[in-house]
Amino acid sequence: MLDSLYIKNFRLFKELEIEHLGRINLIVGRNNSGKTCLLEALWIYGSNANPTVLEKIISQRDENWENTQLIDEPNPLRFIYYNYNDSIIIAPNKKLTLGEENWQKMELRFDNLGDRCSFKNYPPSINFPDFPNNEHTQFVGTTIANQPVENLWNNIFVTPLEEHIIKGLHLFDQNIQKVGLVIKAEKNIPMIFVKDKRLPLKHLGEGLSRVFHIILALVNAKDGFLLIDEFENGLHYTVQPKVWELIFKLAKDLNVQVFATTHSWDCVKGFHAVWESQEDEGTFYRLDNNPDEGISIMPYDLESLGDSLEVEVDMR
Repeated sequence: MLDSLYIKNFRLFKELEIEHLGRINLIVGRNNSGKTCLLEALWIYGSNANPTVLEKIISQRDENWENTQLIDEPNPLRFIYYNYNDSIIIAPNKKLTLGEENWQKMELRFDNLGDRCSFKNYPPSINFPDFPNNEHTQFVGTTIANQPVENLWNNIFVTPLEEHIIKGLHLFDQNIQKVGLVIKAEKNIPMIFVKDKRLPLKHLGEGLSRVFHIILALVNAKDGFLLIDEFENGLHYTVQPKVWELIFKLAKDLNVQVFATTHSWDCVKGFHAVWESQEDEGTFYRLDNNPDEGISIMPYDLESLGDSLEVEVDMR
């Protein structure tokens, strides 16, 4: 589990340091304050800069619009990855430079593309010196569409971890007895068995589907990291404290460190309500993007967050 984080020259972050992290970490901030960038940096770190993760990140932002294929080279692959200059650091208190010293197996060159750089013909994995090769980092994006399901479900099917999914779904409907997947036309459809009927999970609403994906990712992140972008999406405010309570419990039981972002006042209140009973487990931070000073981060302890909520000071 990370107890601190230092990021340099990654997207919006010229330099960002978080001196203290907990098991459950909630980050707030306005649009373009760096919340998703922070999760992406953690995703890259947790996956040991797996090229598949790099490609997913740029694809999610449509930054692969200039993809080209070099047909005269073996295993052709080229994509554009945004970066402010020729350095990147995704690790607590460690710095890396994109160059021959630390990236010996990657060909790196700059095109005439402003602050973009081109990675070409990278190998199946990039090994950072002394960095963990953590395969248990899961990222839950802002929407449930296109979230990976099949492999995650296969990892836990007919194991004790499967029961955690049912418990999560019971936050919405106690009548749900079973859950599984139906594969049809190359599409994975989560299904539930409730009141002697087999129904698509989405039949009971987006909130149920959101919790399914969050808990499925969490149990697959055992001994690793769970990253949730815009936690509140699809979740009614009344259920959010219950979801936070389940996440706090499962994260501790499965040794998962959770990083989540939100825009929602109700999400912050739900988080605070659970954090009160286990103060040592959580942290809360606000990111700000000042045009002159860049990104800054402000910590809130349990008391200061509670005071802000009580007087309705908007810390988001």
